[in-house]
Amino acid sequence: MQYPDPSPEQIERLYTTFTCLGPVPRTCLEVIPTKNNSSYHDKLVKYLREVDQACRNLIRSTPCPAIEDLLDEESGHQIAIMEPVSKGFAYDTRIITRWIAHKIAEKGEKRQQHNGYLLYKSLCIQPSLQTAAGWFFERYAHDWLRRGGTFHAHELQNRNAPTGDIILTFHTVASPEDRILYFSTTKDLAEQVAITGGSAIKPLAVGKYFLPYSRTQESFDGLLFHDVDTIILFQFTIAARHEVKAHGIKDLLGALPNTIKAIELIFVIPEHRTGNYIRPRTVPVPRAVGRRPENLSITQYKLVFRDRDIESVAVNTRITTTQESGTGSAHGLGAGDDGSQQAEHTEQEDDSDDGAPGPSGWRY
Repeated sequence: MQYPDPSPEQIERLYTTFTCLGPVPRTCLEVIPTKNNSSYHDKLVKYLREVDQACRNLIRSTPCPAIEDLLDEESGHQIAIMEPVSKGFAYDTRIITRWIAHKIAEKGEKRQQHNGYLLYKSLCIQPSLQTAAGWFFERYAHDWLRRGGTFHAHELQNRNAPTGDIILTFHTVASPEDRILYFSTTKDLAEQVAITGGSAIKPLAVGKYFLPYSRTQESFDGLLFHDVDTIILFQFTIAARHEVKAHGIKDLLGALPNTIKAIELIFVIPEHRTGNYIRPRTVPVPRAVGRRPENLSITQYKLVFRDRDIESVAVNTRITTTQESGTGSAHGLGAGDDGSQQAEHTEQEDDSDDGAPGPSGWRY
């Protein structure tokens, strides 16, 4: 039986074109019609439940499978995709979206918590999956800062800098899972943190960790007011090099009161990247973000998110870390018996899983 040739629109929606094979059906993707609201809702819920189950199956696997192996499993098609490379003669295997990566991390915390961390480590050593590993790292870093504590970041200095190691110490106020401080736009953030009339930052905003809601800011992944005239911008990266773009910072400063006099850019990095972040990176100068150099200082730092701390966040367990000089680890405000600062991060374990679509507390 012969069928009419597919239209260009059908090919675009249903096929991936390989140079050597022609149009190949997208077994990894689904098209959900949007014309009928009832049908759209039903099909979307069904699809999200299938994704949810596929993520759960992946986390339950022991040992954690390579992402390439998911293409051999029917359920794996919900979370893995073949991306053509070499002009269509080959493909790379990738996790489909950041939302799914966060969903897998969430399942790892709820069901087999340690396996979620092992999956992150497995992604880190596969070059083609560095992007997915970066999403996991971002998720863990957000939770690390959101738990609260005192942190120590090290300034990135030029080779001929006359001073020794300069450490920036800052504190984050713990925010519970049901009261995460999101902002949808820079204007929305300003409405939350500026006093009436917008002439200054509220003192109550100092130390609170804010996350972008539903969209990725090109210049920062999270932010914190160090004091009423200093803002900390966090960049989470597992890459050896990372450039900060000016547009997002300019947009942020344009919305906030002009009392902001200093920006502290902190690169949050895994410990295997410590040696890559010694000298200053490429970041905007004050004029590029709409300020005169005499009215704004921009300083760069690195904060090392060590494997032991990543694992403690990933497995969602109680941890006590003792201060070590130059570690960059998180520390609480209490003093230990020996006078050193310590931190106790406590998260209540939650093994419940109702299978509802959508990540808990994460909007992507």
